Amino acid sequence: MIMARKSKGFGELLNQQQRIKGQQESMDKLAQKVKQGYLKDIVSGVVVNPKGEAKMSEVLQAFVEPHLSFAVNKEQRQKLFAIAILAWNLALLPEEQQQEKMEEIIAQMSLGKDRQAKQDVREILEELTERKRKVFPNNRRYILDFDVRETRDDFHLSVISSPTPKDEK
Repeated sequence: MIMARKSKGFGELLNQQQRIKGQQESMDKLAQKVKQGYLKDIVSGVVVNPKGEAKMSEVLQAFVEPHLSFAVNKEQRQKLFAIAILAWNLALLPEEQQQEKMEEIIAQMSLGKDRQAKQDVREILEELTERKRKVFPNNRRYILDFDVRETRDDFHLSVISSPTPKDEK
């Protein structure tokens, strides 16, 4: 009986170590992607979990929380987080640019689809940008990329974001 507990405890420790290693690999992969990607000229550096700052993975999960129960698998979660990030970043733009960028996003996302699909995309983006403004008004960090990893019981979200603008610290 005691051996079983030790084995179970050891197994849990191994699972925890694998989870931590997987999370670190995910963050490293995202950081590399951002450094080499289309934002390389905009983002000078990537800081993982800066001291005194909220973890953006936790912020993003809280942001999509009203919709998270509808995303029951990895593919659905990836789509939800991708749309949420578009809305989040859209809400950070100067007001005069928001509508123009929203129209571009809607056109791209509903390409070849009917008018109802276009309206659905608009409603989702408008709802989420409004949620960003109301619930997270002081968080001015852009979300640059994300990764969703399935775990045995749930999922793990990794997020790369810009630092808080210096004039807001």
